[in-house]
Amino acid sequence: MLKVLARQIVLLSTVLFLLVLFPQSSGATSEHDSESGDAYLMAYFRSGPGQTDMKRQLHYAYSRDGMHWYELNNNNYIWKPLVGGQIVRDPFLNKGPDGTWHLVYTTGGGQVGIGHASSTDLISWGNGEIIPVMQNYSGVVNAWAPEWTYDDTIGQYRLYWASTLNRPSADRNKHYTAKTADWTTFSNASLWFDPGIISAIDANIAQYNGTYYMYYKDDTYTYDSDPNTYAATKQVSSGSLAGSYSNISGYLTPPQTEAPEVFKDLREDKHYMIYDYWAQGKYGIKQTTNITDPSAWSSELSASSVRFPYQTRHASVTKLKESELWSLLDRYSLEAHYKFEETNGTSAADASVNGHTATVFGGAAWTAGGLAGRGLELDGVDDYVELADNSSSTGFMHDAFKLRSVSMWFKADATGGNKVLYEEGGNVSGFGVKIENGVLKAAVREGSSQTTVSTAFTDTSSWHHTAAVFNEGKLSLYLDGKLVQTVTASYTSIGAHGDSAAVGRRSGLDAFGGSGSGDYFDGKVDDIRIFTVPLQPEDVSYLVTSAGLQAYYKLDETSGSAAADNTINHHSVTVAGGAAWTASGRVGGALQFDGIDDYAELADNSSSTGFMHDPFQMRSISMWVRPVSTNGTQVLYDEGGSTSGLSVMIENGSLKAAVRAGGAPTTVSANFSDVASSWHHIAVVFDKGSLSLYLDGILQQSATASFNTVSAHGDSAALGRRSDSDAFGVSGSGAYFAGKIDEFRVYAVPLQLADVLNLNRYNHLQAYYRLGETSGTKAADASGSGNPGKLYGGAAWTSSGKIGGALDLDGADDYVFLADNHTVSGFMHNAFNKRSVTMWIKADTTNGTNVLYDQGGSASGMAIRIENGNLKAAVRENSVQTTVTTPLTDTASWHHVAVVFNEGVISLYLDGQLKHSSTASYSRVSMHPDFGALGRRSGLDAFGGSGSGDYFNGKIDEVRIYNIPLEAGDISYLASGH
Repeated sequence: MLKVLARQIVLLSTVLFLLVLFPQSSGATSEHDSESGDAYLMAYFRSGPGQTDMKRQLHYAYSRDGMHWYELNNNNYIWKPLVGGQIVRDPFLNKGPDGTWHLVYTTGGGQVGIGHASSTDLISWGNGEIIPVMQNYSGVVNAWAPEWTYDDTIGQYRLYWASTLNRPSADRNKHYTAKTADWTTFSNASLWFDPGIISAIDANIAQYNGTYYMYYKDDTYTYDSDPNTYAATKQVSSGSLAGSYSNISGYLTPPQTEAPEVFKDLREDKHYMIYDYWAQGKYGIKQTTNITDPSAWSSELSASSVRFPYQTRHASVTKLKESELWSLLDRYSLEAHYKFEETNGTSAADASVNGHTATVFGGAAWTAGGLAGRGLELDGVDDYVELADNSSSTGFMHDAFKLRSVSMWFKADATGGNKVLYEEGGNVSGFGVKIENGVLKAAVREGSSQTTVSTAFTDTSSWHHTAAVFNEGKLSLYLDGKLVQTVTASYTSIGAHGDSAAVGRRSGLDAFGGSGSGDYFDGKVDDIRIFTVPLQPEDVSYLVTSAGLQAYYKLDETSGSAAADNTINHHSVTVAGGAAWTASGRVGGALQFDGIDDYAELADNSSSTGFMHDPFQMRSISMWVRPVSTNGTQVLYDEGGSTSGLSVMIENGSLKAAVRAGGAPTTVSANFSDVASSWHHIAVVFDKGSLSLYLDGILQQSATASFNTVSAHGDSAALGRRSDSDAFGVSGSGAYFAGKIDEFRVYAVPLQLADVLNLNRYNHLQAYYRLGETSGTKAADASGSGNPGKLYGGAAWTSSGKIGGALDLDGADDYVFLADNHTVSGFMHNAFNKRSVTMWIKADTTNGTNVLYDQGGSASGMAIRIENGNLKAAVRENSVQTTVTTPLTDTASWHHVAVVFNEGVISLYLDGQLKHSSTASYSRVSMHPDFGALGRRSGLDAFGGSGSGDYFNGKIDEVRIYNIPLEAGDISYLASGH
């Protein structure tokens, strides 16, 4: 991998919402059905021509979109069991509530049990075991296609599979189930689902809006002589996982299909269904935006719009976090990785698991001035790196390929002439990247056909990242994380190539058509990676951002005058003036400044060189701040001076940033007048002349400078004051900041919107319903966590909201069914000791009982309502209720409501003011499976009410749910209209 200085950022795909706040994971107990995730993992086995037991094992593929799947480990198996028949068929993979992954599969060797293995990292699976799930039955012939789901209602794992008894007299598969709490002791199996046909197998469960949907293979005509009437998928449903299941649909997939697998889109409210054409050796896929209606599934998507690994059979799909995905990519797709951390010698170690050591020639010099840590400096005369496998004409640098990605960082000293960065193969078959007369280029060649992509490139002052990706005929070039060009070749694979491969020169013939060794690169190279998968845009962005983190100060220290840098660069910070450590930061601790003489002097200030002084074309600053006030001039960050530099400050109610490179500064600004005593995220991004300012995840202003490079600057850099002259053109130390700063980061790359939004995750926003839609029955979750609400009863969208549109509820039958209600786990059901709920309301009546928010029930839960002229909130644990209240009779105006539960203390705010607090006899509210809603009580509630009803009559807007206790300043900020 790249020098992962800190993988704090978990990149999402491009987020389309402009958010004020961004959430953490909802903590769902089942990744298969969880709303959260950054990518998909497919588990499958293989079969087809050349069938061997090596194919009937566990295989992996990953996808960013659910439609294009790329095999890991070159489509070789990941794991093989050492028990039973030592084969894996029908693998089903899912994560349990304790974070452990459990794999169940159909075994071989005459076994009638279920294969099982567990892992904490998706890599180490142990030997496996056979679970004799049908031991309480006699005459068992098979146990096929097992799956499992964690059942929160009983706190156990529920396994289900297909078995046949007493063949041939009862030649029919039915679905059976068993339960376990620990994967050691299992209940007796019992019949779970029998549609009364010849055979039913391959059950798969999807949960949505409180209903469980089962998809299974109806084998009614399996033994019919007409192959066109063979089995296909049907759907049944139930209100509980245990069943019973009914409402059998018609066929949903074409004939001769099996192994249906249904999973939700990572970002949108739609589902995919993939299925196996077992007799044709291919896979199909459909999609729907209405899983409740079997007839709403689309036609099968065209083969040209999807991709599955060769010989995929009976696949299951689960969701991965970014860190989980990259653990697998590093292990199973990273062919070679050269970090160049050496200090001497002529060998460059391969940091992948493959050990492809490279050899350094020509006196290429190891340097401490790499992108991060060390790097390799090439002189442009005779320096180069010969890559692994060059001792022979075989191996990964010579083999034919359909998929290949090359990722690298470089800092050019010259861009004229030809400067080869990477080259493998030759002018018959090969792949290369070079700079040619101010243009960055990549090329592939097969036969006499060359395909090239390019972009202008002339900078010699900064580090840059490039990635070249070949994906079965499509060649793509990225520069600094951005896709600049894609071209489709006339061929889909690159043949074997015997020529040597190198970094920093052309070894002989190359893909550009050049011949003879030469065209040496002049500059530095670092973190070169070669992958056997085609990196996707999200992957490239992740590599750029994670590697580009120059310094990261968590500011969690409790004493002393040094703040540690949590990257490998160790750019420590010195705290001066008595700046105080505080435990009440945005994330953990923070640094508190008094506005008089407190500041933090940043790394490299002992000299006039280093990353805080070097020229740059790209720079990003990210920090959390909580100002005491926004009056006067208060410098948050200052680097450089009045000639060249970058500065961020608060000035009389405005937030401002400036860059300067001689001449007048380029500035951007945003209103910051009413934010005192609340936390806010600030990001400033300079990208080759473009300066952008973000506040709380929203782009406030961008401006274009007359320069692309900020030149070297010798002045000191600091947090909390201006050290000397600054980029705004003001001179003299001073302008001290009063307040707190936390989670400060400096990047050598330009953050993208998705990156900025991810940094906002520390707001702990679990769901955010802006309610600005104009049509439909879906209330989008603008937090990005994918927890949409669903409208019922004819609830109407209105343009006359507090902020934009709103939702108008009629008090008769209108309400919003809240996220996570398709399961009994997730943030609406999990136990909590900290929670905040905020919303804007405009009541049409305050008489009777009008429920605003309801979560949980009469045993454990939380609720907000208006009751006969009083606004009330309650929490309940073990049937003990704690209530807070304040008068509310107005029906003419909008009002802001906030309820905070903080480890036993419940507080009620109205229009930004604390009205009532009460201390409960408990500090935690336990898990609660009852449904949650806006605008009605769904069943039992925290007030002790029972039965659905008590509908709210009025408008509701801007609903937010947090897993932290908001402070008074935060609530005041929201109540002021933000």
